[in-house]
Parts: sequence; structure tokens; C-alpha cells
Amino acid sequence: MIFFCSVSVFDKLPPGSKKRDWMKVPIWLLGTTLNLMFAYRVRTIIQPGMALEWLVWGMGGITSLITFYFFFLYGDKRTTSRQLDFEGFICRTSLGMRV
Repeated sequence: MIFFCSVSVFDKLPPGSKKRDWMKVPIWLLGTTLNLMFAYRVRTIIQPGMALEWLVWGMGGITSLITFYFFFLYGDKRTTSRQLDFEGFICRTSLGMRV
């Protein structure tokens, strides 16, 4: 629940704000924790000594690293609807509807 509440707060903050940047840390930590807890639970089902055990931990680790890269290093490259309106990519019809 804390994870989803944090994501909800993150989505409501304006792009480029400092608080939005700081909210990335707990979201990534909570997501990584959930991911690794899931890997641990799956590992307990697998018989000890099997190669699948390493595969499960590897998938959890790689997923955490990829999300870290896109969340912190890649940056916030999303385009808002306000930017699209300003740049003229969204046209309004004569009925006032967006196309």
C-alpha cells in the first residue's frame, strides 16, 4: 500500500520539481524490496541447488538495476499535454474536441 500511495503522490507532483526528484528514492527502494521479496519467496519453492535458484535472484537483481537506470540516470523525458498544446502537436476540432 505504501508503494502505491508513493507512486500516486509522485504522479500528482509537477515535472521537474525537487519533491518529485526526492520521491523517486522511496519508490525505487520499495519497488526493489518488493521485487527481491518476491524472488526470495519463489526461491523457497525451488529445490535447493538447482540452477533456477540463481536465475530467480538474477532476474530480480537485473530488474532492480534496469529500473534504477531508467528512474535516476535516464531522467524524466515525458512530455506533458501542456507542452504538446504549446508546441502545436494536438489540434482542436471545431467541436472543441482534441484529435
